[in-house]
Amino acid sequence: MKRIITWKDPHFEAARSKLPNLKQTLVGLQKAVELAHSTHGSELQEKFSNCTDSTGVAVFDVDNTLAAKGVAQYGDLSALLPVDSDDLKAVLDACRGELNAQLNDPAIKTAADEVEAARTAIMDDFSAIDQTSAKQKAMADIAFVKRTLNTLFKDLNIFSVSPMAVFDAAWIGPANGALGGTRIGPGGGVRFELASYVNFSLGYAWNIQHRPGEGSGALFFSIGTRELFH
Repeated sequence: MKRIITWKDPHFEAARSKLPNLKQTLVGLQKAVELAHSTHGSELQEKFSNCTDSTGVAVFDVDNTLAAKGVAQYGDLSALLPVDSDDLKAVLDACRGELNAQLNDPAIKTAADEVEAARTAIMDDFSAIDQTSAKQKAMADIAFVKRTLNTLFKDLNIFSVSPMAVFDAAWIGPANGALGGTRIGPGGGVRFELASYVNFSLGYAWNIQHRPGEGSGALFFSIGTRELFH
């Protein structure tokens, strides 16, 4: 969620806009290394391979970022920087730090310095992204999801069955009428609750003081619901 917000930050777009220049510097480094390799033959073969492989990975990251849409750009760009695998540092370590430390090739040094300058410019923009604000917005966006999950995993019962008792009392007037007087109706039943959201109640209440012509009690049934994601 945080990535979804940070990739919309204008500083991220500023960093991304520098990728074409970065690719140009990486391609320049590749050409300088290829030229040096053709000159030195089989010398330092492993170091040449490490440099070439690292540069190829960085170019791959750049191409993926430029081709990606939406939040996917964030992950691809991050791979180039210290926030992730820092593939650009791997290029500098392999090409300038290992290979050119022994070759001392001016063209490789110049190309590597240009890669480092492009890396620094991108890191400056990336570091300016308001991570605190992004985190706060992300937390606000997922607050409802967290409440929902807490309800599902901590509060929700798939189903439950429980006994219940009822007591009903009523006064019917006038008291001296044929149907007047007090009625008392104790009773009991059972309640079935489904997913902690809807409940069904079924029971029977007795009419203890029933008059001639009145029933001895009544069957009752009810359905209730409650707000689940409160």
